Amino acid sequence: MTGYCSNSPLRCHHARSMMVLNQADNNCPHCGMSLIIANNSNDRLRLEQQLLQLSLGIMVMLLLVLVYIYYVYLV
Repeated sequence: MTGYCSNSPLRCHHARSMMVLNQADNNCPHCGMSLIIANNSNDRLRLEQQLLQLSLGIMVMLLLVLVYIYYVYLV
């Protein structure tokens, strides 16, 4: 898990430095306290926003094509 040490900054230098740790056992290697999950969702949110914008653009294009087909062939 990737996270920050949950110990007091006075007791652990990893907590004091706010160092992001990547440990398999979810514990700080220095003091043994559990890790608080790091919020690394900025890249994921940016990707999700781009995907939503792309899908909205595709839907607008399809709507324009359907309106064009309706007016050209059915009217």
